[in-house]
Amino acid sequence: MRSTSELSQVDLDSLLRNLYETLKESGDEQNAQILHTLRIKLESQEVTVASYGYVSSGKSRLLNVLMDEDNLLPVSPLSSSMNSVYIRPGKSADIGLWPKNKPYTRVTLPERDQFHALCQDISLESLELFWETPEGLSFIDTPGIDSIESGNKQAENSALLLADLVIYVADYNHVESQANFSFLKTLQTREIPYLLIVNQVDKHIGLELSLTDFHTRLTQGLKQWDLKPVRIYFTSLLDDKHPECQLEQLKKMLAELRIGGQELVVSTVIRSVRQVIHRHSEFFLQEQEALRELQLGVKEQAINEQETLLAFHDLEKQIETLTALAETIDSETMVEINKLLSNAPLFSFEMRELAKRLLASCQPGFKAGFFASSAKTKSEQDRRLNKLHAELVTRSEANITWHLRKILAEIPARYDLPIENYCDQVSQMNVWFEPELLLQTILPGALVSGEYVMNYTSDLATSLKSIFRQSSKVWIERVQEAAILKTRRELPSLQEQLEDHRRMLGSFAELRRLDMLHDNHIAELIAPWEQAISRFAQDRFWADHKLPDSNKVKGSEASRQQGYIGLQGHFNSSKNELSEVKTNKFPSSARRGHPKLWETVQNLTSCSELVTPLPGFSLKVNSLRQRAARLENNLFSVALFGAFSAGKSSLANALLGDSVLPVSPNPTTATINKILPPTDRYSHGTTKVKLKSLPDLTTDVLSSLAVFGLTAIDLSQALLQISSLDTQDVPLEAKPHLSFLRAVARNQSSLLEHLGEELTVEYQHFRDFVVSEDKACFVEGIELYFSCPLTELGVVLVDTPGSNSTNVRHTNVAFDYIKNADAVLFVTYYNNPFCKADAQFLSQLGKVKDTFEMDKLFFLVNASDLAETPEELTLVLKYVEQNLRASDIIQPRLFPVSSQLALWAKLSSAGHLQPEAVQLYRQRLKLSSAENLPETEKGLLDSGLKLFETSFYGFIEEELVNLAVEAANKEIQRILDSVDGLLEAAKSDASQRVEMLERYRTFEQKILLGLEQISLSAEESSLAQEIDELIYYVNQRLSLRYSGLFDRNFFILMKPKEDQPKHAVQQCIGDFLQEIEVELVQETRATSLRAEKFVQKSLELVLNKYATFVSQYDQQCSLQNGPEIRSQEELRLPVLIWDNNAFSKLTDLYKNPINWAEGQGRVKMQETLIKIIQPQIKAWLKECGEAYKGFWWQLFKHECQNLKEQTHLEVSSYYSRLATALGDGYDLNYLKQVRGELARLT
Repeated sequence: MRSTSELSQVDLDSLLRNLYETLKESGDEQNAQILHTLRIKLESQEVTVASYGYVSSGKSRLLNVLMDEDNLLPVSPLSSSMNSVYIRPGKSADIGLWPKNKPYTRVTLPERDQFHALCQDISLESLELFWETPEGLSFIDTPGIDSIESGNKQAENSALLLADLVIYVADYNHVESQANFSFLKTLQTREIPYLLIVNQVDKHIGLELSLTDFHTRLTQGLKQWDLKPVRIYFTSLLDDKHPECQLEQLKKMLAELRIGGQELVVSTVIRSVRQVIHRHSEFFLQEQEALRELQLGVKEQAINEQETLLAFHDLEKQIETLTALAETIDSETMVEINKLLSNAPLFSFEMRELAKRLLASCQPGFKAGFFASSAKTKSEQDRRLNKLHAELVTRSEANITWHLRKILAEIPARYDLPIENYCDQVSQMNVWFEPELLLQTILPGALVSGEYVMNYTSDLATSLKSIFRQSSKVWIERVQEAAILKTRRELPSLQEQLEDHRRMLGSFAELRRLDMLHDNHIAELIAPWEQAISRFAQDRFWADHKLPDSNKVKGSEASRQQGYIGLQGHFNSSKNELSEVKTNKFPSSARRGHPKLWETVQNLTSCSELVTPLPGFSLKVNSLRQRAARLENNLFSVALFGAFSAGKSSLANALLGDSVLPVSPNPTTATINKILPPTDRYSHGTTKVKLKSLPDLTTDVLSSLAVFGLTAIDLSQALLQISSLDTQDVPLEAKPHLSFLRAVARNQSSLLEHLGEELTVEYQHFRDFVVSEDKACFVEGIELYFSCPLTELGVVLVDTPGSNSTNVRHTNVAFDYIKNADAVLFVTYYNNPFCKADAQFLSQLGKVKDTFEMDKLFFLVNASDLAETPEELTLVLKYVEQNLRASDIIQPRLFPVSSQLALWAKLSSAGHLQPEAVQLYRQRLKLSSAENLPETEKGLLDSGLKLFETSFYGFIEEELVNLAVEAANKEIQRILDSVDGLLEAAKSDASQRVEMLERYRTFEQKILLGLEQISLSAEESSLAQEIDELIYYVNQRLSLRYSGLFDRNFFILMKPKEDQPKHAVQQCIGDFLQEIEVELVQETRATSLRAEKFVQKSLELVLNKYATFVSQYDQQCSLQNGPEIRSQEELRLPVLIWDNNAFSKLTDLYKNPINWAEGQGRVKMQETLIKIIQPQIKAWLKECGEAYKGFWWQLFKHECQNLKEQTHLEVSSYYSRLATALGDGYDLNYLKQVRGELARLT
């Protein structure tokens, strides 16, 4: 018996050669070439390791390190690989190039910079380089992955067919990205062994999260996705001496690959040949495409073969019926008539007696009497004849004619033959027979007897019925004429339809034949292959005992676990220590907010107190007090946005100056967290947790259940459904929903009873509600009251969930925070800046940024300390700025920062930096133990936070605070102007006062009357026009995005599941429509903001119109500040309901991947789909436009009425004050005193 080795080299090579020849004969050159490459791989025993990974995760750098080369492959924080690079053992002065859609060429190995440029040349499919590789292994470097779409694209790279092992490299901060897990799931489905490399472990900070906890979280995430990597390694390519770096173990493991090379290669060849046969199956289908196209055009007219067959038989029956219609009418109608005549009772006993008397009168020698004359006898005979005739006429009318009319009248309707006047004429039909018929029926020489009377009446009835039949024939023939015309008219169409259905059935039969030909062809390839390889006893190389145990987290790590750093390093301590912190460092009194605002509050309060005693100033006093109250309680909302693990929470901690929020490379922020200044009620360190209401939680759970096709009537039933979920084959898009549902089910007992409540918890429990999905899934929001210089200025910091986490709750970006926040800080990560999640958020931001009253956006590139050179940092910043410009964000406030360095600088300054953190700080700054840490200012400047804070605090000071202060000062100035006016009026003499008083009264009357007559028709027209334009441009912008949205959602059709192409099309259509809905939601929100802004400006114009009108009479009469739209109910837009019937036949447009990629499949699908949705969207937008017009016009009218009423009051108050002044109603000394105090305030 031969060994496995002999079988591998001889039998496998023979099988590969046979397959190669078959594919060549079929014309499948591409897949035949792959088989040829596999034969070479088998012969040379080439062991290949393919490197895949997240963008800028370090996969190219890792290959450089493995090959002991510093700069062989290009590395960059941006995507550095645009094509695949095959690195094979050996030395050569040439490199191989595979241009896209062009033949392979070889060129001289260029200089390193030029080679790097080739690696980034998108016109090249791949490159081939010969180099000295460790253990003689071959490597493949591939482009980075930053989304599920790009991962799926990379999964179709033919490099995977040559890979014996995949090294998947993930950045320590982005391991749990859905793009990572999705790609790994694809590898696992194809049975491709893979290692998971968690790179940049030097970023791990044990003070934030122990490595054991990180590993546990990662293991849980992998388990949730049912991912089973061969090994997980932690590496650091910048610090190979890092205690957690397992680079040497990785190298040792790769060395093991060479030892088990033959088993690996055989296993890979077997796996890859299956994949090649599958690819050839698609090629074979494409080769049949010309034949299939001839049939598909006919088949597309049909619903399915069974229904087509039934329709064919139905058409045959219709034709047969129509052809025989005239005969059918005659035969079926005569059956009814004969049945009527057979049962018609013409001769009763009395009638037979009359017949007997007639017969007797016809006997020879009959006389009317013994002495009757011949004339009298003839008269008697005629009388008897007419008597019987009249009775027969009456009885036939009643028993035959009436029924016969009905039968004949029903014929046209029964056979769908409308005949003009036919029924009216039939209703007048009469059948007449002469009396002579009665005599003609008598047999000559017949003797009158009972028997003959019976025979006579029978013969007479037969004769009469024959007459009725003949009369009916006339009417039947008339209907038959109509039937013949109908046959001539309808038969050609039915015969044509019959031929169409015959062709359809022929097409179905031909397609079945082609399918059978395809299936038999593929079966002929698979059968011998599977039969042969079944003899190989594949001793799995990946058995645990064959690999070094290099992967266990060291036991000492557990002993090094530290408690989570709390506020000032003490919040993980006892409650008494926390109280001491609060008492000693932070006063219990309520905050004062920004000094300028507090000073302005005092000025407004003083102003109101000064004028309160003055008659006619009550409105002014109320306005002053309301503004003071708003400023006193004013909070500036600052919202943090960005992809998960971009460093939002870390940045928040740097701004707060302490480790307040939990930070880890896992997605930590599962809820919206607010950091607020303490109040009298909520002291420093107090945490409020607002739990979801029962309806809100129920809605969330039901929405996630719907992804699995499940429904429930309430939360209790939904929880039962969760426990019954089949999690064995969960679609990728459903994974985040599964995480959320499992979290709800796990922790339901402890929090369900508190739904809708607001819990106050100690800080040490705050972290659980932020990080743990088991609790976070029940949380609406968390508020932490924390005193620091930032919050003392009245700033509320809002930390939002990441936008690209595997958790569904992490991806719900709060639109209201974009709209209502006073400032928005967008954080992107230095490695892989402006990832897909960033682009999607900025697309949403770009839709609404023009509605902001001021530029409130700040953009930060976090972890900028990772830059190896200033030039590299500049490159990244330019890249981010270019992408921001593409989102129509011009001249952005863009800052590189290192939040970790900034936080450590602030903690060091405060003396709260723990020894382990000091060591990390030194390592990051590359300082020796003898060197001093930098001064705080230098540390903050080097971290980049100093420049940002200067700009950010300047924005708060100059734009937010100064605007509020300026508006308050203007109001005080108007009070001062009013007092000046009163003093001027009080100085006039008595005669002037009378005249002035009369003039003022006249002004007041004219102004109040004129205000009522000011028309708003122009504003109504402008508002309607504005909304029409807004809706028009929504449709225009969406139309421009159709192509991109289509490509993003239909990419899987390049390689759908082989057994479910139609299901894949339906999924793509559903995803496309869902993304269209998301786009429309964002657009309608932006439209609402623009409409609100337009209404606000229109109200300002109305106020200016009022002010201009008032100033025509009295320029000293000033009105209030600009109006503000009060909170309004949410506008309810109509629901967009797709016409699903319109999408039903779209699946038939998809033929196969090749037709989709190279033929007209994609174009035809896109054009057809857009033609279907465009009119539906346009109609829906029209409804939205009408809803907008009604809603905003009503709001505008309401606010205008408020303005008018307020203007009335101000005008009346103004003239009331003047009247008081003219009537000596003011104490001039006090008025002068008030004037002096107000002047001091201004």
